[in-house]
Amino acid sequence: MAEPWRVKIKQFQKDFIFSLRRFPALVSGWGSGKTFCGIMRAMFYSEHIPGNLGVIFRKEYTDLRDSTVRDFEHYTGKKVDSQRNVKFSNGSMIMFRHLEEMNNLQNINLGWFMIEQ
Repeated sequence: MAEPWRVKIKQFQKDFIFSLRRFPALVSGWGSGKTFCGIMRAMFYSEHIPGNLGVIFRKEYTDLRDSTVRDFEHYTGKKVDSQRNVKFSNGSMIMFRHLEEMNNLQNINLGWFMIEQ
C-alpha cells in the first residue's frame, strides 16, 4: 500500500484540489504550487474513480518531459512509461501529451484533463 502524502497546503490550493466546479482553474504566481496542485487533483481522480482516463497537456514537449513529468514522478513516486502513461491498479490511467498532439486524441472519453502553462 502506498504511503499517504504528508504535505501542508494553503487554503487556495485546497480550494482548487477539492473544487466541485466543472472546470476549475488555478491561476497564481511563480512558485505557488500550481503543478503540485494539478498533480494532486489528477491523482485524486485517478485513485478514487476506477477506470478513469485523464490527460495532462503542456504546450512544449521538452517542458512536458523535463518539468511536468519529472515533477509528477518526484511528487508521486510513480514512473511514467515509455508511451508517456501512468497506469493504476484500478484501471485508471494518466496520459502526458503536448498540445500539438491534441488533434490525435479524438473520440476518447476523458474523465478529466489538465493544461499546464
